[in-house]
Amino acid sequence: DDFYEVQLLVLDELCEKLSVKKENLIFCCGNHDVHRGQELPLITEYLNEMNSEKELEEFVTSDSKKKEYENSLLNIENFLKFQKDYFKDDNASNNINDLYSIHSRKSEDGKKIAVVTINTSWRCYDSDKDSGNLLFPNKLIENIALAVKNYDFKILLLHHPLSELKYWNKTLIENKIFESFHVMLLGHIHKDVKTTIANNDEGLITSTSTAVLSKINEYEKMGFSLLDIDIELKNVAFKNFNIDSEFITYKTNEYTLDIPVSGIKKEYIELRKKITRLYGIELENGNDLFLNNFNGKKGFFE
Repeated sequence: DDFYEVQLLVLDELCEKLSVKKENLIFCCGNHDVHRGQELPLITEYLNEMNSEKELEEFVTSDSKKKEYENSLLNIENFLKFQKDYFKDDNASNNINDLYSIHSRKSEDGKKIAVVTINTSWRCYDSDKDSGNLLFPNKLIENIALAVKNYDFKILLLHHPLSELKYWNKTLIENKIFESFHVMLLGHIHKDVKTTIANNDEGLITSTSTAVLSKINEYEKMGFSLLDIDIELKNVAFKNFNIDSEFITYKTNEYTLDIPVSGIKKEYIELRKKITRLYGIELENGNDLFLNNFNGKKGFFE
């Protein structure tokens, strides 16, 4: 019931205040969404001791481990039910699975956008021991990458930084993530951190958010970031905000980061930037030529 109460008090309010359609408010599972202790202790122990991708893939995909896998989902059962209910009216654009979801959207100019969520909280079992011990199957990342291969822009949403996964698991999936997505959005550490990662001919930008509704110590900040993504120019403009103890919101800074690209793609983006600059110059020149006769302000093009 807590999930549906949050929908009423927070999610629906956000959609109304920001004029966002319900289906465009996309979320992932966090460690506080886990009802710990619901799976069998033997399943917890088995997964905690797992030390190879082959074992993990077999556990998630093989028929022989189906019952054990289904039992491992009991800790996130409430979240999964809520997620499926939330997007039930548009199954065609929202592909909801146990450990991930793919949301297909289109930009105003018709670009295909994929927003993917993965459930890094699946293996959260002890807050003091989770870090460095989480798991997410590389096979599922490969399946996701194949499913969104032909999209124009791809965004990955997950709760934990990849460093929270077991090292052998992290090294496998981060390579596929870095080559398959343009932007990666994270949380958990309650710090505002933005990075760019170069990878072959096209890299990605990562954005880690501060806490939004609460903080656990005096050193943390509450806040949020607004992202304005230019798909053509491959950059992201950030506006970062903090929320003080009186719930007053103020902007801390703003800047634009370029998604690392090389080769022909870089040349194309530089050309687009030049065209945009020239258009702005010509627009200004046109306005200088045609003044509004009534108030003397520029107004022919604006």
